[in-house]
Amino acid sequence: MTLTEFLNALRILRCIDRGVLIDAGLDLSGLEWRDFRDEPFKWLCLANSHDGELVWQIVKSRQLKKGRDDGKG
Repeated sequence: MTLTEFLNALRILRCIDRGVLIDAGLDLSGLEWRDFRDEPFKWLCLANSHDGELVWQIVKSRQLKKGRDDGKG
């Protein structure tokens, strides 16, 4: 993973909204959603493996595919 890819993944993580989490099978309570929304990096570091994997799959699905830079990944 390059620095650009890493930074892109962090930016994607910051932009995930509650509806996307719910669609992925992660229905956070009000307080859990607040924690994710306010500090997504900390939330991910503290998440259990299952929840972390769900969020990681969201991030991966939004990343550009190698060799594609037109946003249609």
